[in-house]
Amino acid sequence: MKRILKNHTYFYKIFLSHQPIYFIATLLQNVLRSLSFILLLQYSILIVVDGINNMNILPVMFQILLIFAFSVILSFTQSLFDYKLDGIAREKMEYILFKDVFNVIKNIDIKHFENPELFNALTFAKDITGKAFESLRCLSSLLGCIAGILGLSSMFLALSPISLIIVIITFILDFILRIFVNKSEFKYEADSVSYNRQKSYLERIFFSSKFMNEIKLNNLDTFLINKYDIANKALLKQKRKNAKSLFFLNGFVDFTVNFLISSVVYNLVLVYQVVVTGTLSIGAYAALYFASISLLGRLREISSSIQNFGRLSLYIEKIRDVLSIKSELKAGNNELTSNKCEMLMQNITFYYDEAKYVLKNLNLHIQFGKRVAIVGVNGGGKSTLVKLILRLYDPVEGYIAVDGKDIRQFDLQKYRLQFSTLFQDLNIYAIPLINNVIMDQVISKENVAPQLLKAMEHLKIKEDRGLNFDTVLSQEYDENGTELSKGEQQKIGVARIIYSNKDIIILDEPSAALDPVAEYEFNRKIQSVAKGKTLIMISHRLSTTRNADHIFVLHDGRVIEEGNHESLMANHSYYEKMYTMQASKFFDYESETIKKY
Repeated sequence: MKRILKNHTYFYKIFLSHQPIYFIATLLQNVLRSLSFILLLQYSILIVVDGINNMNILPVMFQILLIFAFSVILSFTQSLFDYKLDGIAREKMEYILFKDVFNVIKNIDIKHFENPELFNALTFAKDITGKAFESLRCLSSLLGCIAGILGLSSMFLALSPISLIIVIITFILDFILRIFVNKSEFKYEADSVSYNRQKSYLERIFFSSKFMNEIKLNNLDTFLINKYDIANKALLKQKRKNAKSLFFLNGFVDFTVNFLISSVVYNLVLVYQVVVTGTLSIGAYAALYFASISLLGRLREISSSIQNFGRLSLYIEKIRDVLSIKSELKAGNNELTSNKCEMLMQNITFYYDEAKYVLKNLNLHIQFGKRVAIVGVNGGGKSTLVKLILRLYDPVEGYIAVDGKDIRQFDLQKYRLQFSTLFQDLNIYAIPLINNVIMDQVISKENVAPQLLKAMEHLKIKEDRGLNFDTVLSQEYDENGTELSKGEQQKIGVARIIYSNKDIIILDEPSAALDPVAEYEFNRKIQSVAKGKTLIMISHRLSTTRNADHIFVLHDGRVIEEGNHESLMANHSYYEKMYTMQASKFFDYESETIKKY
């Protein structure tokens, strides 16, 4: 219970902090609505029936008008709440809650994104606004029910206390049995999360233009639809299994609680009091008959609300688990005394899974201002090494030193800002062109930095396509946005490097998807930009690395060879075999291409 209260209180504190009026109004409106219902229905029946029997028509009419007037005023305030407060509050809270989620996600270590459990948890977090308002509705409903129960109980105590006992017994039995129903429902939803995630992924593919060319050209749709069918069948299987158990549970509850106790026993007691003992009037019988339905409904609603509190608490806990994830990368307070530093990697060992080492006892020495290539076959640990250099991960053993200090001693954010990095999967964001280059907040066009002008000059697409600083790239966010080709996207990547003007540039196979002509142009521009800087090139295409000052050859997580292109080729090395194999396929075409320039 303590954990349930703690989970829900988390949301209530946010509501009170940002939307206090809405929070209080939501709680009050259900309480007032419940009291209005009791006055309008239960007490009206008692007043009307007994008033007619006693021929007191005018006093009865006056009391009914007062009750009706109260209900009309309450109905007006309810409409005002629904159309004025509710929509605005929901939008504001969605903004606040999602900002909290975004701020947490941006600090989550990369390793968590390679764990399916995080994606399941993020599925819950996506509905953070819905769960917050559902939690508030549960509290509001609970308070409204309590107010209604207190009002109805006063009527029962005054007219027939034994009837109240019967209704309470009905509620207790209903509450106990519904616990089993609730557990069954949550188990179904928990078991369905991974299948729902699979369906969402496949739905996204079919709704995204990014995948459509390959789907159409390769008949991939049959395979993907088959995967969709499998996920859907698994969901239906779970649902059928759940429906079977729920059918028997609900059937037992309905027969024992709703029929035997609530209907048969209760009405026999009331009839006995009217006919035999004469302790109830006709008006009291009518009022108590409807009051029992109302009270039992409220008791059941309390039961449902309490169960919903427990069910929602499980979801909220999942959301809070995401929001509580802290970075495991410990950082120091030191700053680099110089950007022109050498880099040393000493006895680096790393694995994602203990059963398979990615890097083992790796040693590298990178001098400042050198063009360094790290090459090898796919899966050799090249990209993992980049992640370690950038401190997206920490090595399991060994250390990386820059400026003679272990990089774990540096302020993490400031350390990462020393690098300009381009990955193979270059991302273009659906934001203005200028922000795609500077990768930061909007800067004043009247005070454009010279470095930005230099970067933008590189983007010939700015003139060729008639683009400007404010042109939004991609039509996903803005229907008037501009879509870029792969080559144009790479120009954006180079422009980022030019603008950032960092002394260490890392290229993790950013030209892998380019044709030889575009790749040659890309490499030529990078070589120009990287003059006087440290350039670290990761590639399995050796034609892009032959001009490097120093080449490290990785195989099975170790450096097996190093040297420049000429020395490695002269030694009939592993590198020479790789280069010769690739050259036989690509070099002739690239040579002809290069001659044209």
